[in-house]
Amino acid sequence: MALSFGAELRSRRLAAGVSLTRFARSVNYSKSHISKIENGTKVPGRQLARLCDAELDADGKLAALAPGRPAGPDDPPAADPTREGRWLIELDPGGRGRFDAATGNAEWPSTPGPIRDTGHLVDTFRAQFDSLRRMTQSLPPAVLLPVLITGTQAVQLTARSAPEPIRSRLLLLAGRYAELTGWMAQESGDDDNALWWTGLAVRYAAEGGDHHIAAYADIRRADIAMYQRNGAKTVSLTRRVQNMNCGGRVLGLAAQREAQGHALQGDYDACRHALDRAATWWLNRRDDTTEPVLGTSTIDDPVAMATGWCLYDLGRPEQAGRRLVGQLNQTPRWATRTRARLGARYALALLATGRVEDGCAALATALDDSAGLGSATIRTDLLDAGRHLNRYAAEPAVRAVMPRLAEVLGAGAIRAVRKGA
Repeated sequence: MALSFGAELRSRRLAAGVSLTRFARSVNYSKSHISKIENGTKVPGRQLARLCDAELDADGKLAALAPGRPAGPDDPPAADPTREGRWLIELDPGGRGRFDAATGNAEWPSTPGPIRDTGHLVDTFRAQFDSLRRMTQSLPPAVLLPVLITGTQAVQLTARSAPEPIRSRLLLLAGRYAELTGWMAQESGDDDNALWWTGLAVRYAAEGGDHHIAAYADIRRADIAMYQRNGAKTVSLTRRVQNMNCGGRVLGLAAQREAQGHALQGDYDACRHALDRAATWWLNRRDDTTEPVLGTSTIDDPVAMATGWCLYDLGRPEQAGRRLVGQLNQTPRWATRTRARLGARYALALLATGRVEDGCAALATALDDSAGLGSATIRTDLLDAGRHLNRYAAEPAVRAVMPRLAEVLGAGAIRAVRKGA
């Protein structure tokens, strides 16, 4: 019969000849806390399990015994993106629409025929896309989703009325609008809706002649799986991409995400190999396309960022912190969402090494950056930060930052964190 996490931890620690006192010091937890875990009276958190696994070179076998959230279904059902409210817009694929409000409703007919002068509209819609993409760094999904949804509709409708090659160029752009809409849906916490928009992005781009986005869509699905803590699915989706002919940028992003999946599973060697592949593909990519680039547009070296991300999940927070702060310092000030994401994980790395004051300072900055963004993904790391802070509740730096964390997460979330600590 398989041992429990606590029993396996004790067995491996004793086999390594490490005393309880020394081991507790090495993972930066109290001796009594580790003793309770070994005796089965306390359940380890994900981060502590990874720290123990890394300290004992267990290659993920120890961390795999820790209780965790069960993986969700492989194919979450697509959701209808329509949302009821005071304003309701109905958009028909053919262009007919209706707007309902408290004062009544207005209707408009579908497009009567070809739209003249569509050539300049490609540049106009592209400029709008670039502006909206930049806005995602500082505005919440609640503000951007209505604009992105109607923007996607406008571009695809114009494409239907345009001659080639304008039609294909507009459909490619409609695919990018839909993909960006899917990302904002994920940031709002609606993973089903995010997958629906990702599927629509694939359809539009394929009609425009670009099949690379179909591969990139699997990376987006892997991103959702990663935030659901499903390492196996993250790896499976991204390995599938790496068997496709989809260009160095997409292959590099896939290998990077695969590495993050391996890190969730505690597999250091597989993670390292995936990061090496990502670095090679990233160096050999070609970004000479006139279309908006796929993936991040705010981080110059996403492989270095992913390396820091992975090191934290692998139970190596000190190394992770050095990598993450380097990327954070190179991220432009206007890229608030990216800075908040990196800053939250950097704070986690500092707190995991026992640098409480530095961790609280980094967390305070990340909280300032994340304020008003409405990011469900950044929220996951902020919740983990709350669990770390509970261990140091008496520290002045913790008492100073906790009210700010409660303001961003909500008092109910903080109470839940304290209860589950």
